[in-house]
Amino acid sequence: MICGWLFSANIPAAVSPIVGGIVFDRMGSFSPVLWGIGGMMACAAIALGMGVSLTNRDQPNFKLNHNVANDPVEFN
Repeated sequence: MICGWLFSANIPAAVSPIVGGIVFDRMGSFSPVLWGIGGMMACAAIALGMGVSLTNRDQPNFKLNHNVANDPVEFN
């Protein structure tokens, strides 16, 4: 499943130069593309700040009442 997410992350990286070139040919500037990327990054920062997660919220990936100080330490 992780490999699927990693490979799908490369799709925008492959398409963005093509889209950027088309926008540059039509408008004569990369500014609209850069503003669009900046807007997407701002939305992602806001979503992360609000705590939006792609993981399953029913199964937390951490222990709520886990105390590190009580863990046994083994020295070899």
